[in-house]
Amino acid sequence: MKSFMNWQGYSVVDHTSASESASRESLAAILKDVKEQVLAHVVASAEPHVWTTHDRTGRTHWKAYDPTTNQSVDWLSEEDLRIWLEKRHHINRWYAKV
Repeated sequence: MKSFMNWQGYSVVDHTSASESASRESLAAILKDVKEQVLAHVVASAEPHVWTTHDRTGRTHWKAYDPTTNQSVDWLSEEDLRIWLEKRHHINRWYAKV
């Protein structure tokens, strides 16, 4: 016959298996990775996109797109591109102060 035991005599048992614990840890790692990728995308999406093209004669021309202003420029020389990027940088710094 079983003896009667009050609630204070029972111990709490962790029924979490090692595989469940590992699954939780791997899920946490996956979620952390996703969060970092989303943040990287948001930060990167505000940066200008710059690339080169070539005309029929083989000369290199620069193109750029600024997602924050939706402005794009094309057929620039390298020097013109640098000037455009500098202007963009100074304008964005000015707006950040306001």
